[in-house]
Amino acid sequence: GLQVAVLATQFWVLPRQEAWYPRYADDTDEALQIGTHEALLYQQASLLDHSLHALEKQRPGIRDLYFIGFASYGWQDVFMKEVDTVRALFDRRFGTRGRSLVLVNNPASVTKQPLATVTALEDALKQVGALMDPEEDMLFLFLTSHGSGKPPFLSIDQDGLKLTQLTPQRLKSALAATPIKWKVIVVSACYSGSFIPALSDDNTVVITASRADRNSFGCASKYDMTDFGRAYFAEALNQTTSFTEAFELARKRIAVREAREGLTPSQPQMVVGQSFAAHWQAHPPGSRI
Repeated sequence: GLQVAVLATQFWVLPRQEAWYPRYADDTDEALQIGTHEALLYQQASLLDHSLHALEKQRPGIRDLYFIGFASYGWQDVFMKEVDTVRALFDRRFGTRGRSLVLVNNPASVTKQPLATVTALEDALKQVGALMDPEEDMLFLFLTSHGSGKPPFLSIDQDGLKLTQLTPQRLKSALAATPIKWKVIVVSACYSGSFIPALSDDNTVVITASRADRNSFGCASKYDMTDFGRAYFAEALNQTTSFTEAFELARKRIAVREAREGLTPSQPQMVVGQSFAAHWQAHPPGSRI
């Protein structure tokens, strides 16, 4: 069943208006107050179970790629739109159809998609880990939301629920509880560089939309994707299938745009594990052993 943890710390006052948005009525027109609808909470358990059991097992001899998308800020549509767009890209371009799922907080998706909670993410990682061959296969984990730098966490917010925020250490522990070895983790949020120390290791690529002490941009509800999401996924990953080359393309585009608009540079970050670079350069996802 769905486990909803109580938010232990409720504190964030961020310095730039794009870093955090108040809850405007026009962001959630006729917002569904799911905290008052017990039936939806019970339905969430079956939605998550259905999504997890629909995932296909890895194919022996083929380096399968699994995709998990996590859009956890429910007050603005941009995160839901972004994660759905990225999943479609991966299913079409990277062969993840049948091996991809998304967890989303948004009033429009609450009856159709599992909520983006820490517990749901932990369950999704465990299921993917059980289906993968840890030596053959790779996980691409994409998280998009608002973020905080001090203390560091990714915002998990859905109307009517008090939810546990996702800290770097909690995500590290969730991954460590699985056999997943090879992974690319993209965190698109303000101050997301603060996730790098906890998540980086020899077998992992960690990509963040900003430095640990910087904002990222483009998260208003009027947009279909954040600035980083558009540059990295919609533009760069439609030019190359290399996750690291795509980052360099996106980083340059973002720097030019922010300079043109007079924004404080977000300075997206990437750390590539030594073993990951050596292994996957020779054996890209989708290739046969």
